[in-house]
Amino acid sequence: MPDASLVEITNSLGQCAEKAGLAPVFEPRMRGILLLGVVLAVFQQWCGINVVFNYAEEIFSAAGYRASDILFNIVITGAANLVFTFVAIFTCDRLGRRKLMLIGSAGLAVIYAPDRFGGITARPPEPHYSHW
Repeated sequence: MPDASLVEITNSLGQCAEKAGLAPVFEPRMRGILLLGVVLAVFQQWCGINVVFNYAEEIFSAAGYRASDILFNIVITGAANLVFTFVAIFTCDRLGRRKLMLIGSAGLAVIYAPDRFGGITARPPEPHYSHW
């Protein structure tokens, strides 16, 4: 026999026959939250480990590794990612997501700011025209 709370949940689902649309997501009061979510998703992909995994073969071959060493390094990188994923889960539970997000974002801003502003002030080399 099903648990009473399961039956209650199942019955309550039948009562909510309204279909949800996307219109509430684009209301003015939700724009800031939507923008924050999109920015965080882009930020995560831009600076995340996915870049390393997607280009691991090119990165390790450019560093001078042979094919067998490249595969080994990819396995080691994946294993380290797995281990530190569990470390991150326990850290999030202990410290909280908001605090970690603020600390991580501030750290990344400090790291990326010189790169960004250095690119603005750097000048491309002068073109060199050879005389025929």
